[in-house]
Amino acid sequence: MPILSSLFKSRASPKNSFWQNSYAFFFGPTPSGKTVNERTAMATSAVYACVRVLSETIAS
Repeated sequence: MPILSSLFKSRASPKNSFWQNSYAFFFGPTPSGKTVNERTAMATSAVYACVRVLSETIAS
């Protein structure tokens, strides 16, 4: 039964290397060398606050 359990195993997070590297392709790497994507940007309070304001404005 390891085949069936591996098919229905939950994953930690989806991996899509194309979209993670597409921003670096267009804009170049970050000066710090750290990868910035949607998940890491939303961990920053300023980005989270801006997204919240925009979404609340659109929803109203």
